[in-house]
Amino acid sequence: GDERRERPMSKSTKAVEILSSPELDPVSHANEAAAEWVHIDDLDPLEKNPRKNDDAAPKLAKVIVKLGFGTALLAWLDPSTGRRRILGGHTRKKAVQIIMRQLPNCSAKQRAKWHSDAVRTAETGMVPVRVRADLTREQAIQLSLVDNKSNEWAEWDEEMLVDVLSEFSLPDVEDLGFSAKELNKLADDVYGLGEIKGEKQVKLDTSFQVVITVGSEDEQL
Repeated sequence: GDERRERPMSKSTKAVEILSSPELDPVSHANEAAAEWVHIDDLDPLEKNPRKNDDAAPKLAKVIVKLGFGTALLAWLDPSTGRRRILGGHTRKKAVQIIMRQLPNCSAKQRAKWHSDAVRTAETGMVPVRVRADLTREQAIQLSLVDNKSNEWAEWDEEMLVDVLSEFSLPDVEDLGFSAKELNKLADDVYGLGEIKGEKQVKLDTSFQVVITVGSEDEQL
């Protein structure tokens, strides 16, 4: 009989076959939720979390109350326990615990200023979480480390940062995590005033001020 040879697939055919796989086809996951609401008590910390976040938690609590959640917490479904372990969000969990303690002490007027995310979390203990069940323990630890470390990879464009921050009042800027010391240094770096000594205010705009220094009245700008 005739021998039939199987023709090799072209690269384009292979690409179509790969994309049609249900595991990789983005369309098949279009309606899948990127995150779910999980009770804070159902999230366990990773066994070893090398980040020190006690001082950061109250600051983040303020941000959540004012703006809500910027990103969901990241968790790993530990197959050995069936529990969710936090990979990214240990500070957010502590911040949420602060928020839950604070809400009962707030007046109706104060509560009206809270973001709806914060109110929901304070009342129910539920937080947005992206759960990963596809990781080994080693991968989960690595993802947790890089989730924190990657924040250090980028740098500020200081001139643009000053321009952006100048749109807000000083209390707002401080709530975003910029201390007065950082703001002073930022102004020194941008305006080249780091070597001048004394005291003077430089107004970046009508709502945002940074204190810098000069030596005497004769040296004032």
